[in-house]
Amino acid sequence: MKIRESRKIGMGIFAVLALVLTLSYVAALQGQLQQSCLSQGGLIRFSQCNPAMSDYVCSSTSCQICVTYYPELDVYCPAHPSSCNNAGLQCNENSGGNGGGGSGPDLTAPAITIHSPIKNQIYSNKRVLLNVALNEIAKIEYSTNGGTWKEICRNGCMNGQADLRLEDGSNLVEVRAIDKSQNINQTGVNFFIDSKKPRILKTMPKKGYANGSFSVEFREENPVDLKLIVNGVEHPVNLNNCIEERKGTLCETNVDLFSYDGQEIPYYFVLEDMAGNVVQSKETFIKIDVTDPIVNVLNYTMDKTRVSFMFNITENNFDEISFIDDNDRNPRETRLCSRLKDGICETKRSFREGLHHLTIYVKDDAGNSIEEEVSFEIIR
Repeated sequence: MKIRESRKIGMGIFAVLALVLTLSYVAALQGQLQQSCLSQGGLIRFSQCNPAMSDYVCSSTSCQICVTYYPELDVYCPAHPSSCNNAGLQCNENSGGNGGGGSGPDLTAPAITIHSPIKNQIYSNKRVLLNVALNEIAKIEYSTNGGTWKEICRNGCMNGQADLRLEDGSNLVEVRAIDKSQNINQTGVNFFIDSKKPRILKTMPKKGYANGSFSVEFREENPVDLKLIVNGVEHPVNLNNCIEERKGTLCETNVDLFSYDGQEIPYYFVLEDMAGNVVQSKETFIKIDVTDPIVNVLNYTMDKTRVSFMFNITENNFDEISFIDDNDRNPRETRLCSRLKDGICETKRSFREGLHHLTIYVKDDAGNSIEEEVSFEIIR
């Protein structure tokens, strides 16, 4: 029991001696008398001056406290208020320092300016430069998309850069700065990367005749502008009317080509994405035909289940004549003629017993068509 008490007494004496030596060393240093001004929650670590002292925390809206600052130790020790009053010291509420030329405790976090990447900017490259500037020397760290923090400069700097390698889509880069007083500031920027250039898969018509109907299929996640250029004239295409297909996006549009009827002219599409990447389809020459076929004569005769048709058609670019039987059990389009001889097409078809209502289509190579209707009854 006596041994334990002796140890406690010995440790107490050692602590007192250490405290006396610390205070003696501090007293021997040249201190700077300062009037520190703190806002609510502001802290002065008096425990660094004397471990037996409690840290001072401002509990009011604003506080003024007289301290002595020892630069050699970077510590603050309490001073009697009359010392600052007699010296005529006043603190500067805007900066937290004092009007007497000294500085108070560093309670201000570093200010961070991110020069690059730019907020809400769209980049066309997955490699993006991070360029950061501070208003004081501090440790700089960064994180991408919520990942781990990485150091730019461990020992402190006012400017730092890093080469970021990111993925397409929305990205977030956060930067934080920690000064020697452990004040921390953190900020971040959101931006977008679209590094994939648009790709036009196919356009229609491919060649031959056209009547003003055009289409394009492309692969691009972020299209912003689509134009159809016909014979040098620009025609905007509404992307909101496009539909998603298995291989890509399909857009269809119509242009009035009446003034080009009978001519051969070029066309192509131009597509741009949100990053400014532009792609152009191959220029294709097409023959313009905006005139519907003309049915001069349509006759038919019946012989039991067989019906004979005769057509007299005016059309320079004839394609075919087909029909759909609305009274059929499974109505589908069926071809009647694929060629004309001196404008005439003669053909025969068999039909089942009963009523029949035919919608007949006469088409040309440009896609123009005209409809005729025929009704008859087959009686055995």
